[in-house]
Amino acid sequence: MRQATAEAQREVDRRTQQARDQFERLIERERQQASRETAARLEQATAEVDAQSRKARTDAEEADADARRQLAAARALAAEATAAARDVADQTLREATASADEAMHRARSADQIFSDARDTEQALTRQAARAARGQDERDVSERLTEHTKAELLDIAQPLHVQAAARMTKDQLVTAIRDASRATART
Repeated sequence: MRQATAEAQREVDRRTQQARDQFERLIERERQQASRETAARLEQATAEVDAQSRKARTDAEEADADARRQLAAARALAAEATAAARDVADQTLREATASADEAMHRARSADQIFSDARDTEQALTRQAARAARGQDERDVSERLTEHTKAELLDIAQPLHVQAAARMTKDQLVTAIRDASRATART
């Protein structure tokens, strides 16, 4: 009985050891299987992260390239706008200069016309004064008929001839003679 019990105990120990060995091999296989699966998942996750990273990098590079194109287009538009503004400013300056030159020319012309009119008025006034003093009365009367109606109106103005604009040329000549004589008397 002792021997049978000892043998039975040995058999239990052997089977227990066998079960432990088998269990450890199973644990090891499961551990290795789990390690492989974990490594595969890790590799897949790494690949996905790398793919996402590459896509993000590509998207960023495309966005950068697009931004650079837009910046270049904006710079080109700014350069065109600057050139156009410069052209408009140059054209405006040329036109303003031409207008100023024209205005100066007209001002000189107006000054000349005014000066000529003043000289004519002074000459006519002198002529009328001479007529008023009785000098060369016949010559003056004859010379008055040589003037145009507009010139006679200019002569009549300093003599204060009333309603001169409504008179005929002959009436103006007579009125100027009369006004000259009246001025000579006073």
